[in-house]
Amino acid sequence: MNSNEKVALVVTSHQETLSCAEHERFAAADERPRKDYVVLSKLIDADVIDGHYMKNRASRVPQLLAQKSMVAGQVAEVWMHRKRYAHILAWADRIGIPMAALFKVTRAKSDLMMVSTWATRPKKAFFFKPLHVETHVRKIFARSRQAELMEQRLSVARNKLQIEPRGVDEKFWRPMPEVPVENLICSVGWEARDYKTLIDAVRPLDVKVELAVGAI
Repeated sequence: MNSNEKVALVVTSHQETLSCAEHERFAAADERPRKDYVVLSKLIDADVIDGHYMKNRASRVPQLLAQKSMVAGQVAEVWMHRKRYAHILAWADRIGIPMAALFKVTRAKSDLMMVSTWATRPKKAFFFKPLHVETHVRKIFARSRQAELMEQRLSVARNKLQIEPRGVDEKFWRPMPEVPVENLICSVGWEARDYKTLIDAVRPLDVKVELAVGAI
């Protein structure tokens, strides 16, 4: 990729987040699944703005901000160096929404995209309706039904929305012959889930289903 086509991937992180190299080592040793943003960053030669980046490569002011709020530091770092990147992808609502708000307030001209998990939660929805921060976001990659709900409830234009199901590392999550197999399906969590579809799919099957529905 040419230097004028550089991409920034801004991912949810904290001070002790594993670096991309560490993620790769764990995945190569078959100890953890591959990180989607790490794989993507290698394919397109992108900068990953995570905790490791903020600690070792960020400008001084964003570094100081990150010690109090990682998101604030990341948003400041990207805003300060926005002209360095042809494309910016915020890998979570909690990063993408404040970044879009800052870009809107400052009238920054950047190709900003975001991955959204649950933008219809009230404290997030406020930024879309009535503030409409999506005017400064070119594309929103939404999980499961969130694209439909964002269009209906938040009045986000359909051409800004794209359904992007969460990927699975098929190399790590594979059948293990030495492990006894039960007639059991287990799903844990709340965000990026579509339990109605799961229940409809397993209803005619002779299988036990356990759901642990909740969020941090």
